[in-house]
Amino acid sequence: PMSLADAAAEWAREGWTPMPASRDKAVPRFPWREMEGLSPAAVHGVFEQCPNSRLCINLPASVVVLDIDHRPEKGWYADRILAELQERYELPPGPKCHTPKGGIHLWYTLPAGVRAKNWTAAHKRFPVDGVDIRSLRGLATVPPTRRSDGEYRWEEQISSIPLAPASLSKDLQPASPPPTKKTSLLTMSHNQASAYIAKVYTSEVEAVRSSGKGGRNDQLFRSAACIGAYIAGGGLSSDDARHALVQAARDCGLVRDDGLHSVHATIESGFRTGSDNPRKAPRAWK
Repeated sequence: PMSLADAAAEWAREGWTPMPASRDKAVPRFPWREMEGLSPAAVHGVFEQCPNSRLCINLPASVVVLDIDHRPEKGWYADRILAELQERYELPPGPKCHTPKGGIHLWYTLPAGVRAKNWTAAHKRFPVDGVDIRSLRGLATVPPTRRSDGEYRWEEQISSIPLAPASLSKDLQPASPPPTKKTSLLTMSHNQASAYIAKVYTSEVEAVRSSGKGGRNDQLFRSAACIGAYIAGGGLSSDDARHALVQAARDCGLVRDDGLHSVHATIESGFRTGSDNPRKAPRAWK
């Protein structure tokens, strides 16, 4: 069987950008800019140094992956969702990857001028429930990745990626909501500031700063996810929050032990998770 490093080098040889990520949480081990454009040999070397990783592909804007979740506790069954997608869009056959938990990844190229956004099922912006959308800068995990709960496997290997049907392309780009103004917590007036958000923000940063070995990275992810929800809700500045979390990670020794790149990757992953559920302060606190 092909090793993870060999597979990553083969993807790079075909012009893709492979990314090593943490095995169970899919947190990138390096910023994508550091992996983009590396030679196959260099990619092979990176993955040899990160053997306990998953192999993710940093997707270009021209490709979309439909990530079908299998979560019976939510009423999402991958086979039923796939059947609904087939009926709705008359999907052409193409690369199909099965995940350890029973999910399915379907790969398509997008027509010229069409750009899909990265959404999770929680956004409720895609007509079929239980489907995450991954495109530009989104990560798609591929074989021979193995996790503690199983392995990723191709049912239909990538040879060529079919064009997404017009009906699917249309549903991948619904009207965007109006942009939310991001206000720095440090520059809010008294009337604008939310005591509730300030309390949460301070508490989460302090939780990272006071965390101990063995739980620091997990705490950083949880705190970034919590803060990320308020960033998405318009109550915090992502730049200010990022700076504060990095400084807290320095104070607890995580930057020294794991490196700045790893810390940044965890923070960005937390922010993305938090953005799935934007939050604002309760009215009683305003």
